Amino acid sequence: YRGLMADVAEKSASLSEDEKPTVMYIRNNGTVCGVNSMPNNWITASGGINIGALAGFEQYAAELTAEEIIGYDPEIIFAEGDKALEILAEDQYQNLQAVKNDAVYVVPYGLSCSGLANAENPLVWQWAANIINPAIYSYDAEQTIRDFFSDFYGYTLSDDELATILHV
Repeated sequence: YRGLMADVAEKSASLSEDEKPTVMYIRNNGTVCGVNSMPNNWITASGGINIGALAGFEQYAAELTAEEIIGYDPEIIFAEGDKALEILAEDQYQNLQAVKNDAVYVVPYGLSCSGLANAENPLVWQWAANIINPAIYSYDAEQTIRDFFSDFYGYTLSDDELATILHV
């Protein structure tokens, strides 16, 4: 896990601020993750700028108004699950760059949401890095997920199960 985190961070370390996309992680309750959150760790390690951090949120997550989210206009949005997608489907969010450019992604969910601080968190690092900065990352995130389930749970994922985890 530490090696994976270090590898992701090392590859984005030389990016300038202008090369970093703005990224939002929205929880199912509509809050946005701030500085002291696991999503902030993998967003910034992957060379993204977390809008929760830009908003000055030190806590794990806090509310942004629709106007504030529109003002930050994230280029990429990671949604915790279906409820977060329902929020983003509301009319006021349809002109966000991420929504217009089909750059809204539901975080992998196996036994739990891998975007948060839990045993499956390593699964999101490579997957998210590929999305945040595809020019510098080309991880085989699907194989990482398969290996994780095999190594840690003793379980071989079917193609359908992998697709369910990845929301594809």
